[in-house]
Amino acid sequence: LTLMPMYFLLTVHASRKPSKLASIPKRSRVAMVVTKAPSEPFAVVARTLEAMLTQDYPHDTWLADEYPSEETVRYCDAHGVFISPRRGREDYHRKTWP
Repeated sequence: LTLMPMYFLLTVHASRKPSKLASIPKRSRVAMVVTKAPSEPFAVVARTLEAMLTQDYPHDTWLADEYPSEETVRYCDAHGVFISPRRGREDYHRKTWP
């Protein structure tokens, strides 16, 4: 039990800061995706989407929602957010494992 703090001290001491982040190739497409839990209020998701939309790197913003409400669809249409519902997708909801 007394050696446990030593492990963390050695780990932190040996860690290094990366020299530079790798750049993304120019023709790459970037997507930011957020999922919505069935019981999650849309106000929480809307705040997350707003934060994603303000990012200055070019990207597509996606919401993964099984059953998007009319409010959700209106918001996403108005703000250019794509919706990815898996409801009714036979290729996703399989009766057997692939």
